[in-house]
Amino acid sequence: MALVLRYPICLFTLIVIFSLSNDNLCFSKAQSDWSPAGATWYGPPTGAGSDGGACGYQDAVEQAPFSSLVSAGGPSLFNSGNGCGACYQVKCMINVNGACSENPVRVVITDECPGCVSESVHFDLSGTAFGAMAASGQANQLRNAGVLQIQYRRVECDYSGTNVVFVVDSGSNPYYFAVLIKFVEGDGNLAAVDLQQTSQSNTWLPMQHSWGAVWKLNSGSALTAPFSLRLTAAVSGETIVANNVIPAGWQAGKPVTVVITDECPGCDSVHFDLSGTAFGAMAAPGKADQLRNAGTLQIQYTRVKCNYPGVAVAFHVDSGSNPYYFATVVEFDDGEGGLSTVELQQNGQDNWLTMQRLWGANWKLNSGSPLAAPFSLRLTSGESRKTVLASKVIPAGWQPGKTYRSHVNFHS
Repeated sequence: MALVLRYPICLFTLIVIFSLSNDNLCFSKAQSDWSPAGATWYGPPTGAGSDGGACGYQDAVEQAPFSSLVSAGGPSLFNSGNGCGACYQVKCMINVNGACSENPVRVVITDECPGCVSESVHFDLSGTAFGAMAASGQANQLRNAGVLQIQYRRVECDYSGTNVVFVVDSGSNPYYFAVLIKFVEGDGNLAAVDLQQTSQSNTWLPMQHSWGAVWKLNSGSALTAPFSLRLTAAVSGETIVANNVIPAGWQAGKPVTVVITDECPGCDSVHFDLSGTAFGAMAAPGKADQLRNAGTLQIQYTRVKCNYPGVAVAFHVDSGSNPYYFATVVEFDDGEGGLSTVELQQNGQDNWLTMQRLWGANWKLNSGSPLAAPFSLRLTSGESRKTVLASKVIPAGWQPGKTYRSHVNFHS
């Protein structure tokens, strides 16, 4: 039987949470000298940046202990996700901007800024964190600067009173276990995570870094819980063990309704890491569970066109968008499914501004001046280079977090 998919797809949700006291998880405290860096900000002026960011922390970025004091990191800070969870102090000096307080603010890397390459080190701070560098009453004035030269240094993470949290990925099953790890003190980010099954007390299985702060283990046989997890700090190399932190009978929970394009970096050159629903759909009637119990299969596949009859392309505006920064997820594009370019045209202008691919199906545009809506969006397909124009699809008065539907698609 052949399974036909545009891309490997999975559903992700934060359902099952296990924790261990940080009193038992204290890595050595790291601190360095001050160095120069560039800084910008994104998202709402008093918000936490984008929708949780590329580290996978989701709504936790807005809540204690992160408390919106977070930052997207340029390539050197994000480090392909290996920098997730690292803590830094940032400050700006009065001789750079008169609204600066010169007081240090601690931020956590929770997101990626792939286009932040004008300096070797760049912090794309949340609006809250950027404003926190200002003198009393000067936060809005400082944010109006948009871009600053700042000082930064690496510091230890300190989440006193908060447990380390392990969030089980909803795609986990008896043969595959993935977990998001957050609120690690000390170094904050990890170099390695190992898993020990209750039946194999002398064997530690190395997990793979999947993406962001998520680590995974693909097993050729069913894993036996409870699991202990061993964490290795990225800077000091120290290790700590969370004994039996994932109990017997753990559950991955039901997926949420949002569908995302996912990556399987540890898979073969052609490999589909299917959702349980898709895997079970290949089975004969009544045999879905039996097929899923196989864990791993050799399958046949072929590439086909995407076809969403009666559905036009939709644009979901990222919640971090503001008058100077616009980001959108492009959904339900027919035909090839993938896009090579997305361009934006402002109201009353003839020129098209090229947007950057942010991640997945999310495209962004950073502007040095306020963008004038309504916006038209021009999409170019990945292989055939066909284009469609969604004229004035983003209206004047658009709002972050809303979805705007066009009247076009590649089969229109």
